Amino acid sequence: MPSEPGPLRGSLYSALGCVPVKYCLARLEHMPKTILIVDDNELLRTSLSFLITSNFASVSLVEAKDAAKAIECTIAKPPDLVILDVAMPGMNGLFAAPILRTLAPKAAIMLFSLYANEVRNPYQFGVDAVVSKSQGAETFLNTVRELLASARPAELPALASSLPQTPQPESTSSDGQE
Repeated sequence: MPSEPGPLRGSLYSALGCVPVKYCLARLEHMPKTILIVDDNELLRTSLSFLITSNFASVSLVEAKDAAKAIECTIAKPPDLVILDVAMPGMNGLFAAPILRTLAPKAAIMLFSLYANEVRNPYQFGVDAVVSKSQGAETFLNTVRELLASARPAELPALASSLPQTPQPESTSSDGQE
């Protein structure tokens, strides 16, 4: 790998092991994805966390017991995927989905609920996929896989804009005039 320009040594470029911004952006796209699991049932959150970490190599999990906590977590660090229950105390998942969509527009949102079949037109709430808890682990994991594959990293634009730009060589015309 070519060495990086002098002023960039020891910077984020080095941390990512790459030189020009375009290569850094390509590497950032392969960084671990953040998944926010929102469900009032602690045992279910723990089970989903185990299932996800057992099947996906590089994910970071965040858990929230209700919509209010999910909103706080999303403000603190926008996730790449939100797994959202419908029936929760306080604000239900259908009311939370558009708020989470506004806070994390690049995140995929999956409704994962016992009541998934009873929700009419869930996509009007900004939801990308609906999976019933009765459909089993394989359907759940396949949907997570598809949503993660289609999601763009939540913080890529913010991080990319903070990267130092590689200085471009000055161009000169062939006749020596600028």
